[in-house]
Amino acid sequence: MVNQVDFSVGPGETLGVIGESGCGKSVTSLSIMRLIPKPWGRIDSGQVMLQGEDLFLRSAADFRKIRGREISMVFQDPMTSLNPVLTIGVQLFEVLDHLGLTGKQKHQRAIELLNEVGISDAPQRLKAYAHELSGGMKQRVMIAMAIAANPKVLIADEPTTALDVTIQAQILRLLKKLQSDYNMSLVLITHDLGVVAQVCDHVLVMYGGHVVEKAAVSDLFRSPLHPYTAGLIRSIKSLTDKTTKKLYTIPGQVPRLGQFGQGCVFYSRCDQRKERCEIEKPPLSNEAGEHQAACFYPVSLGVL
Repeated sequence: MVNQVDFSVGPGETLGVIGESGCGKSVTSLSIMRLIPKPWGRIDSGQVMLQGEDLFLRSAADFRKIRGREISMVFQDPMTSLNPVLTIGVQLFEVLDHLGLTGKQKHQRAIELLNEVGISDAPQRLKAYAHELSGGMKQRVMIAMAIAANPKVLIADEPTTALDVTIQAQILRLLKKLQSDYNMSLVLITHDLGVVAQVCDHVLVMYGGHVVEKAAVSDLFRSPLHPYTAGLIRSIKSLTDKTTKKLYTIPGQVPRLGQFGQGCVFYSRCDQRKERCEIEKPPLSNEAGEHQAACFYPVSLGVL
């Protein structure tokens, strides 16, 4: 369950959304796309504003025309996102069908898209099946499909999780290049704080379906305010750290839905909790300007 998640991303900006599995990152992105599966979930309230219009006021049929054109998404696992019995070309053409292109135009645009995402020998690759491509190439195809209609917003949900570090770096560079070329707003969901530090402008830290911290990326790493964020950063080993001490870990795990109390969602795992935290839910405060944290007793570790 996700509650009171509020953020904005401008053209050409990158927002990183971080947190452990089960914290609400993917549910937030699927809610924006109105892809929450029924009957397991539903959207009770909220707004998705794009250029001054609340897209949630659109009918389901109208929103299908927005999805892919105005807001597009790259899903988590490229290994399972492509249809194994259809060629790459057929799947790209299905996306391009909604743009009103002729057969020749679709073929030419598909080749252009594969070239844009760095796939060589594009005409031949259109005839290939998913099993004939590497993991990195599959993800490039998924990105090509996502940018086919030149969307204003691109959501990338863990786009590099299943890839090795070399290919991960290539995919991240590709996303940033395409963002610059198309002047897109990019929402990057990830577990990797190194990726956030490398490519993001602002960061949203989620825990238990709530936003617990919002900040510019430099502010977040320099002075994390929420104990959860501080714990995540402390768990990273610096390349310059030559000690053999055990890595810091946050005790416990994310509680299941319904196991959260009435107070702070991080209460059960926080090593700085006080009585007030158990009975009262802290709001996002902005005592540090645009740097906000949902904590009554914010910390500042001076990490960087």
